[in-house]
Amino acid sequence: MKKTVFFFLFSVLCAAGSADELLDKVREMSSFTPKGIDAPGYYDAKLAAQFNSTYEYAKKNMRNMKINRDSLCQALQKAYDDVRAKGFTPMRAGFFYMTNCHDKYIEKFGVPAAMYTDTSAGLMKYKKFAEGQKEFIYKLTPYGDGWFCQNAATGYYIGTGNGSNWYSEDITCTEEAENTQLFTQMEEEGEFFVADDVDRLTSRCLYNATALNETGKIFNWSQTVDAVAENLRGYNHWSLTPVPEETLRALGIDDVIVVPEDSTAHIDAHWMSLGTSITWYNDNVSSAFTKGYQTRVREVLPFKRFTNKGVNGGVLESAIGQVGHADYYTIEHGINDWGHSTPVGTIDDYKNNTQNGTFAANYRRLIDAIYKANPKAMIVLCTPRKGYGFGTYLPAKCDDPLNGIYLKDYANLIREIASYESLPVADFFNLCGSQKNLAKLSIDTALHPNDLGYQMMADVLVQAMKKVLLHEIINPVKDEEEEDE
Repeated sequence: MKKTVFFFLFSVLCAAGSADELLDKVREMSSFTPKGIDAPGYYDAKLAAQFNSTYEYAKKNMRNMKINRDSLCQALQKAYDDVRAKGFTPMRAGFFYMTNCHDKYIEKFGVPAAMYTDTSAGLMKYKKFAEGQKEFIYKLTPYGDGWFCQNAATGYYIGTGNGSNWYSEDITCTEEAENTQLFTQMEEEGEFFVADDVDRLTSRCLYNATALNETGKIFNWSQTVDAVAENLRGYNHWSLTPVPEETLRALGIDDVIVVPEDSTAHIDAHWMSLGTSITWYNDNVSSAFTKGYQTRVREVLPFKRFTNKGVNGGVLESAIGQVGHADYYTIEHGINDWGHSTPVGTIDDYKNNTQNGTFAANYRRLIDAIYKANPKAMIVLCTPRKGYGFGTYLPAKCDDPLNGIYLKDYANLIREIASYESLPVADFFNLCGSQKNLAKLSIDTALHPNDLGYQMMADVLVQAMKKVLLHEIINPVKDEEEEDE
């Protein structure tokens, strides 16, 4: 009798253990939803389907005491191991088009969008796709945990995205080979540019644990909303299509991409502009104006590479995470800190690096971040352009206080920092409009500049940047003419 009771209890405990193991296994694999497509960068369709069906059966029966839970647990593990070890076809080196078939692009162009390098802006951009165009072709070369991705027309490489610009980002292009991490096959979370939403081994950025039933973070965020995730899924879903050999031969593309020499006047240096929506608008021109202050500056000082790191609605603290390597930096901040009533702080907060959240302390963090990115950086500080109104965001008059703080307080502090660091100042506050004429210099009342307002800013900034300009303007055409003489 005792033996019978013992064996009964033993079998019950074993069954409970098996049930718990199966339950744990189902929970462990809940975030793994492989997409089965027979193409590079995807899981094998047959093995993915086998895993998914096995998982669904295990999920449905994980508390069913009438089945052999040990066998089911083993079958689930085997299906998982098979699809992971045998079923993933990795990306291969070669030449590819990079296109996007999202509905928004099809609606706009009638065909997919294609990514190309805008070397004058130092950015990746898109336009209507057409086969056989060199500017849409990229050479992918494995490097470490990612890829070098070089454009066949310009020789520029896609830069590594940092995912810090709201819920999207400006992807840079650079002359130097850079690990784009486009198709990385890492398990860990990370900050990668989404080029293809295929599975959690390929893209890290847009995964969301709610409606999409996928795990991870968006640009290293801990959480997000479904609408943002869906937006990222669509706009950032860039697919790779191998370029036929005959097309490569016809275009004269071989394994070594020849970088064209510059034929226009330029400054062989990289300028990065940090700032608010006033800075951001340069790459987001509306019908109310034709171009921002940076484009106007580059008409006079033609920097070969330019990166716009303006943040729409950004305060000074938001600029710290935007900093990347460049030769020249400009900082346009203060107006949104005023709108958000960020405490101004003192020059001592800056000098002593107090880390107390004041405008002064955040300015120190930003300057330190710039010098960390490039110890030889040339920096121009900009006082905030005056503004007022914009609904109830700012006071009715630009010289009025907001929660006891005046805009001039930020401007004065910036001048103190510039004096302490021996840096030039572009004085937008004093030279780019006042209460009397700001409405005529703005596209609204009265925060964002119009063409006249942006031109005033550009004129002031050009003079300030000339004070730190170490690079000469190279004019290939003029040099050739002088040689002919």
